[in-house]
This record gives sequence, structure tokens and C-alpha cells, in this order.
Amino acid sequence: MAETVSIVEVAPAAVPTQEGWKTWETEHGALLQKITLYLLLIGFFWRIFRYFMAMPIWGDEAMLLVNYLKRDYGDIFGPIEYCQIAPLTFHWAELTMFKFFGPSEWSVRLPPLLGSVLGLGLFCVLARLTLSPLPRMLGIGILSVAIWPATTGSLVKPYSWDLLFAVVLLLPFAAWRRNRERSWPLVALCILAPLALASSYTSVLVAGAIGVALAPEIWRVRQTRKILLLVSYTAIVCAAFLAHYQFVGKVHLSSTTYGISTADGMGEYWQGAFPPSDPLRLLLWLPLTLAGEIAAYPVGSQRGGSALTAALAVIGGIGFWKRGDREWVWLFAAVLVFWLVAAALHKYPIGSCRLGQHAGPLFCLFIGAGTANLLRRYVPVHRAKFAVVALALLLGMVGLGGLARDLVRPYRDLDARDSRIAVRAITETTGEPILVAQEEGKMASAPVHWYLGLTGGRVQWVGLGDWTEAVRGKDSLWVVICSGSKDEAEEVVYSSKLAATGGNWKCATRYVGIITARGQPEEETLRGYLFVRQP
Repeated sequence: MAETVSIVEVAPAAVPTQEGWKTWETEHGALLQKITLYLLLIGFFWRIFRYFMAMPIWGDEAMLLVNYLKRDYGDIFGPIEYCQIAPLTFHWAELTMFKFFGPSEWSVRLPPLLGSVLGLGLFCVLARLTLSPLPRMLGIGILSVAIWPATTGSLVKPYSWDLLFAVVLLLPFAAWRRNRERSWPLVALCILAPLALASSYTSVLVAGAIGVALAPEIWRVRQTRKILLLVSYTAIVCAAFLAHYQFVGKVHLSSTTYGISTADGMGEYWQGAFPPSDPLRLLLWLPLTLAGEIAAYPVGSQRGGSALTAALAVIGGIGFWKRGDREWVWLFAAVLVFWLVAAALHKYPIGSCRLGQHAGPLFCLFIGAGTANLLRRYVPVHRAKFAVVALALLLGMVGLGGLARDLVRPYRDLDARDSRIAVRAITETTGEPILVAQEEGKMASAPVHWYLGLTGGRVQWVGLGDWTEAVRGKDSLWVVICSGSKDEAEEVVYSSKLAATGGNWKCATRYVGIITARGQPEEETLRGYLFVRQP
């Protein structure tokens, strides 16, 4: 009797998922690289496109920029106006752009753009040092299209520098993790720390966390050279932060605007971003904050609105821990703990993604790793390509959606848009001198203050005092005021003040520009009156 041979096919699901995924990642490395490149191109294009749109200067940007109208490099040490605080090198970079390349939106936004683009580029190196191909592609893709990292590159604020210098400090740490016998990464940290701390206040949280992550392994091996390097690094971080805070930060925080110090103004504004003192409220506040906007990579919202990405970060942390990369878990945990301590002391708010860009690189590494771990565990290998491409398309849609939003709404808010339109309606159509019937620094709208200040010698902040010297030798001029309500008697008041200086003045033109602030139509107006001296 002939022997019967049965052939049993092995279903793809019979192959262990984890092992099958490792093989798939190796065989499809070129595909993962192409996807990474496409997502990177979207990220770079989005950042550069926003920059060249030259959006109107936003209120927070204007509050920082008006400090450069009359200040030089030494004056930046303080005091400064409008309750602003930024690191010294960022101030100097902005002042350099302003002085040498003019006050255009392109000029003053070049330092943030460079920070955003360079930060994304260096993050690719960090991801390569830290992650295998699949989580690397996901981590890079998430940072490329994440809304806040992409948009901070076109805001005149130091947020993009917070992310950049976090990556700058994490790179030597990642290099040391790959080869603990090398000392040059520790030397690099000692050299880079002062630059980072003078360029980003939040980099002290990352720098301190790196020291926490380094300490156990360095103390374990007991090599004198490395112990001395760790002690030197710790001393340099402390000295650099304290020096920068003493000579720059402390003065800026004590600066007053409208009689309120920057420290008090920021403390009041960010009150909701500090931990509550009530233990019961704290128990609810803490998880909602940690799963809130700080974890919005690529998207998310406040009060638990980023629970999914926060959970993926936790899963990624578990994966790091299981495979022995525990220093990364300690580092990320230390960054969050230091941040919470700073918030508890009312020194730095927690909860806002734009103020938490220093944690962005770590969130993207961990979320990328967590997402990859879920794919490897629950998606069959024969579905791998479909799942990876689907995720890549989803990330691409986030980036392209943000780009489309910017095309439809080419401004940060209505206040910025209306302020630029209103000021330019007066300053770009005529060449008359401009008298502002308010004291400098007391404008209702910071963008109006900025755009008026760009007229240089044409504008004089005269308030309601004596205008005699201001109008001497002038035959025509604008009188401008910006406030929340229109006083019908303004024209008569200004005519009387001009008449008191001598001569017969007549109002030839009136202009009213509506400035929509905080979504409330006609809340503020920029009003201009063109007066001409009569023979």
C-alpha cells in the first residue's frame, strides 16, 4: 500500500508575532526609510511654508518684540516690558536680526525657524541612536507633523529653542548609552550645558534629568575619570543656571508693566497650570495634566485630551525598561518630576504643550516605541505593511491638515491680523508724522504698539500732555489712539490740544480700524485723525 504524505501549510499567524515583525522590519528597511523621508519632507515643508507666509505678529510675539525697538545688546539684561522672559542668547539672536536685517516678519522669525528645522533634523540622529527602524520611523513622523513643534518655528518666542536644546543635550546621552566605555559624550555634555542653559530656561530640567540617569551606572563602575566628569557636569549645570538666572532671569521677572511685576503677572496668568494645594483636587489634577496637552504628539488637548498618546508613551516606557534601556525611563521620569516640582513652586507652569517643548523629543521617542510595541504584539505579520502604511498616511494627513488650516487661516488670531491691517492703513498710505495720544507701553493692543514702533522717527508717544514740541515745524500729522471704545469727543479734544500749540488745525481725514480681540467683535479700535495746518 502506498504511503500517504500529507502536507500541512503553516499559517502566517503560527509564526511568533514578535519574531516575525523583527524579520519584517529587517526585510522592509528601505520602505521604512522612504516613509520616514516622506514624513520628514512634510514636516520641513510645513515649517518653511508657515515661515514664508509672513503671518501677522501675534500678541505674545509683539510683547517680546517691542523690547527691541529702543534697546541694545547690553539693555537686554533688563528690565524689559510687557511681562516677558526669554533666555539671553535668544534675545541677542532676535536683536541681531532686527538690527541687521530689519523688522520684517521674515527677519524676526528666522531664529525660531532655524531652531525648529535644526531641532527636527537633530532628532532624526537621536532617534537613530535610540530606536530600531519601526519605532524610529514612527517617532520621527510624529515630531514632523506634531502641531506645536511645527508651528513654534514661526513664532517669535523661544519655544522651538526649548526643543532644539533638549535634543542637543540628549544626543551625547544617547551616544553614551550605546557605548558606556567612551568618555567623550560626558565631555560634550560639560561643554554644551552652558550654551543650552543660556539659550533655553527649560533645558535645566533636561540637563538635571540627564545627571539623574547617568549617576547610577557611573557610580556602579567606579571609574574615577567618569565620576569626575559627572561631578563636573553637575557643577557646570548648577553654576550656569544660577548665573543666567541671577543676571538675566531675576531682573526680567522683577520688571514691571502697568505696575505689575513679570513674576506676579505670569503667576496670575498661569495659576491654573500649577498643582492645587488640596490633596483631593491634586489626585484628579495630576492624571488629567499628565494625559493632557503636554502629551499632544502629534495631536491632543487639555485635561486628559491626550490620554491615548500618554498611554502609548507609558507602553513605550515599559518596552524600554524590559529591554534594559532603563536610563531612558529614569531620564523621562526625572524630566516630568522636575517639571512638576517647578510648577508646585510656581516657577514654571505645566500643562501647555508650547511651554513643554523640552519634553517633546522624549514624548516622541516613547510614543513611537509604544506604538511599535502594540503593532508587534497585536498585528499579524502578514498585515504589517498595511498597518505601517496606514499609520504613515494618518500622520501625513495630520501634517497636511495643519498646512491646509494655515492656508485657510493665515494668522495666529484676529487681533494680529486686524492690528497689522489697521496700522498699515495709516502708515503705508501717507508719510505724515504720527502722534500717539497714549504713553508708550500703554497701548490696548501689543501688535499695534509693535507695528507703530516700526515707523521709527515718524511716531512720537505724546500722551495727553503738552504737544508743542511734537508739532513744531509740522504742517500735517496723524493723531492716533487705540482703546476699547470710541469717544465721540476725541476729535474736538485733539483739535483743542493742537490749537493750543499755535496755528489753525483742521481734521482732513478720519480712520477707524476694528481690532477683534479674543473673538469679541469690535472690542478695540485703532482710530486715526489726519490734521492739516490751515494758512
